Amino acid sequence: MADNWEKITQKLYEHDNYRRMAEVYGFINKTVHSIPGKDLQICDIGCGDGSLLELVKDKGKLYGVDVSRTQLKQAVKKGIKASHCNLDMSKLPFKDGIFDAVISSEVIEHVLVPDKLLTEAKRVLKADGIFILTTPNLASFGKRLLLLFNQNPYIECSPFEPDAVGHLRYYIYPTLLKQVERFGFRLVQHTSDVINFESTGKLNSRLLARLFPTFGRTLIFVLKKA
Repeated sequence: MADNWEKITQKLYEHDNYRRMAEVYGFINKTVHSIPGKDLQICDIGCGDGSLLELVKDKGKLYGVDVSRTQLKQAVKKGIKASHCNLDMSKLPFKDGIFDAVISSEVIEHVLVPDKLLTEAKRVLKADGIFILTTPNLASFGKRLLLLFNQNPYIECSPFEPDAVGHLRYYIYPTLLKQVERFGFRLVQHTSDVINFESTGKLNSRLLARLFPTFGRTLIFVLKKA
């Protein structure tokens, strides 16, 4: 079973373009740059091809882990100390309490056991470090509209679907908050990227997403150790 799932994930995550959004990238970039200092230790759990870490390369030393060996090759070319790691099988290859910032963007919905991701993120984070966690919002305005009209709000039923991206679970604000608090984090900031008003995403509002983040496309949490 484990070998089969490894093969499936390698195929699903061969390309990284679906896992990030410009607005989410921008928020993470701004948040990391707000941390004082130029010699930070930064880790991206689920770094893909390293595009996100590349934005903050002026802030210090960059480390990343991912399950996709194809994507990791690209991350290494960008100068990132990237390692293969499947958190469902093993721990992060880092010592305790060494990172000023840990990022996990659009990843927690993909792992078999999210408890391990949160436990490991906390373990490698410094006492005063920040953990930036993002995941799709099941209760976004757009998904609520789809449900209202008896349409599938982009929920996957199988990793073998033609347009599957490997989502294993879905979060809304209260469930994600409850989970991170259970693993010893406290919420510092909750925001979102955009509120979409139709399926293509062309009609949207970033301002309303900041004012009413529980309706936004993405749940964006900035966390610290409790």
